[in-house]
Amino acid sequence: YKLSLDSDGALDVEKCQLPRKVEGSGANSLTFLSDSRRLAVAQPHGLVSVVELDTFEVQSSFRPSDYHGSQAGLLSAPRPLALSRLEVSQDGQWLATFSLDGSIHIWSLESGRHHASLPQLPARVTAMRFAPPQSLTQQHLVLVTAENKVYLFEVEGKKLSSFPSGNTSTPDSLVNSSHHCWGLTFNPMNPSSVILCSNAFLCHVDFNKKVSASKPVEESKRSRKRKGREEGGEGSGPENFKIIDKYSPIIAAEYLSGDNLLIVERPWLQVIAQLGGTLYRKRFGR
Repeated sequence: YKLSLDSDGALDVEKCQLPRKVEGSGANSLTFLSDSRRLAVAQPHGLVSVVELDTFEVQSSFRPSDYHGSQAGLLSAPRPLALSRLEVSQDGQWLATFSLDGSIHIWSLESGRHHASLPQLPARVTAMRFAPPQSLTQQHLVLVTAENKVYLFEVEGKKLSSFPSGNTSTPDSLVNSSHHCWGLTFNPMNPSSVILCSNAFLCHVDFNKKVSASKPVEESKRSRKRKGREEGGEGSGPENFKIIDKYSPIIAAEYLSGDNLLIVERPWLQVIAQLGGTLYRKRFGR
């Protein structure tokens, strides 16, 4: 849909028709490019199409499954791999694709060519996003795994590293959590600052700050929540990788303009209230 304002200031909604070969097969994932003039569409059969929204014509198409398991060249895959996620860099130069088998590929949107295939990580990737250009010295793709560990992939140099690096590891309070992070969002006012999102907590990470090697004091979840309320919801743990468990359960979190973070909660009591009554089954012989 295209949104615009008419001469009276009223909102006009117009349904747009995508190319037939894109619209006919549906989509697993959609994402606008940074200029909002192009739309990347991941189709169920594994094809990615970039649609020019001024003319509604397909600008380029590629199939990540053609590079399945290959670091340098073209290989034929036994069958197309469905894509579940697309991410575009803010400068509109790079596109990252995530397949259901866990493979991640990066493409150059300028040339339409395959650029890199990421190596297999120890755990499944649950969230990924390109870091803003101002956050790090080079363009990086930030990845979070099911173990709640953070990895950085330098796009130009094709190098994968963990954060924190060296002898310092991710705090146990995050790694040992039973809830995995499913999203991340960068602070537009401080591009090196990122919020990792899970259903039960938020975790603040700053790539320009060191991570303390000391382990945090063990606290119960109730103690952490009480401490968070007393300190205004600042959370617990080390200065970097600080856990904020004031909100729960979280279904969405995203930075808006400025320093404002939008958080959407869905309390379980509201979910339970909409459930039907319990089923009764008569048991004979008692």
